[in-house]
Amino acid sequence: PNSVLDNIYVSKAFTSVSGIDLKAGLTVDSIVSTHIYRHLPAIARDWYLIADSAKFDKIAIYPVANFNAVHYLITDKLPEKYQETIQDNQVKVYLSGK
Repeated sequence: PNSVLDNIYVSKAFTSVSGIDLKAGLTVDSIVSTHIYRHLPAIARDWYLIADSAKFDKIAIYPVANFNAVHYLITDKLPEKYQETIQDNQVKVYLSGK
C-alpha cells in the first residue's frame, strides 16, 4: 500500500529529535514519529535538525536516522566528540547565539 508520505515533497524539513548518539544515531520517543523521520531523506531536499546540546549523548527508544541523512544541524553547542562524525557526514553546523 502507498503511504501518504509517498506524494509529499518539501524543500526544507525542520525537525528535532529526542536523542543524538554516536552509535545509535538520531532517536525519538514516539513510534508515530518514526514513520515520518524515516521518510524525510526521500521527501525533503534539505533536512535541518534542531537540537540543543542536552540532546547529545541521549538515546531514545526508536532509531530514525544516521548522521548522513541530515544536511544541517542547528545547535547551541556541538560536543567535541561529535565534530569528526558530523564533518565526515558533511553536515553543516549552525551554532545559535545565546
